[in-house]
Order: sequence, then structure tokens, then C-alpha cells
Amino acid sequence: MVVKVLVLLGSYRENSSSSLYAKAFLEGLSSKTQIESKTINLAQKKLDGCTGCYACSPKESFYCVIKDGFEEVMQEVVDSDIVIFAYPVYWYAIPGEIKNFVDRTVCLFDMKTYGIKPSLKDNFSKKLFVCISNSAEEGKSICERAAYPVQSFVESYGAKYQGVYLSGTQREENKNQSRINETKQAGIKAFNKL
Repeated sequence: MVVKVLVLLGSYRENSSSSLYAKAFLEGLSSKTQIESKTINLAQKKLDGCTGCYACSPKESFYCVIKDGFEEVMQEVVDSDIVIFAYPVYWYAIPGEIKNFVDRTVCLFDMKTYGIKPSLKDNFSKKLFVCISNSAEEGKSICERAAYPVQSFVESYGAKYQGVYLSGTQREENKNQSRINETKQAGIKAFNKL
């Protein structure tokens, strides 16, 4: 079985820590199963925030009136088995580019059932979302708080969630290597959640 993996990056830096950790996760996962991966950098996509118009609400599947590439990214999410969010923590919070994407997932919400739209329910129940949040500052809780918006939307839509919270990531080289190893192990564990 080939596992389709989508990595959604949230860092402007091309060779960022977030990218490094996502690659380590993929390396761990690929040691257990064959994968096909694609990476989209949301920081470079320039997605607008949700306007709260709810034009998406009556639609059976996802739809958004804002035409900025969001629907193409969402189709990649739907087509993937595992979706990895990998991003740095900026000022103790999720980066704005990731938050804009999360806010736009309101297009998946069914106002009648207060859950995911019925046409997507089966798809999302089989999907695993992983959030790799990393911070130069020490303290796992910083990364957990920055992952909360991702975790909340994932769980509200009935998908599986796995968090990888890496703090103190850029202080010392040996510590950074231990974070890479930790992320590889998380990739191996993700295989068991499929």
C-alpha cells in the first residue's frame, strides 16, 4: 500500500527547521511503508483569511468564494492519507499563514450536524493529521498552544491527530539532532495509526 502524504509548511525560510523536521518524519514513516509525498508551503501561497460569508455552507463538498488557490490545497488534503502541518512558533502562537488555512476549513463544516459535511465524513475518519510545531524557546507547552487550532479543527471533523512538539530547537546542535531523531520516531509511530 502506498501512503499519500501531504506536508503543509508554514515557514518562509526555504531550509527551515520546520522543513527539516517534516523530512525526518517522512523518513521515519517511509521506513515502515511506501510513501508518496507532496509539499506545499502555505507561507508562499498567500492565502487570504476567511471572510465569514458562509457561501460555503449550503454546498455538499468544500467550496470557497475566495479564489486564491485554497480549493486546490484542500483537494490535496482530501486526496491524502496523512496531512502534516510543520511550522515554527512565532510569538507563542501559530503562524498567520497556517491560521488563515485553518480558518478557511470552515468550508468543511456542516451547520446542520455541527460536524464535517456528510460527503467528507468517511474520507476524514480515515485520515491522520500530524502537527509538528517547533520553537527556539524551551517549554513543550509553547508548542502545544501553537498547535491547538490545528488539533481543534482536526478533532472536530472526526480525523485522527498526532502532535510532535519540539521546543528549544535551535539552541544547541546536539539538541537539534535529538529533535530530528524524535521526529523520525514520530513518523514510525504514525504508521501504527493508519
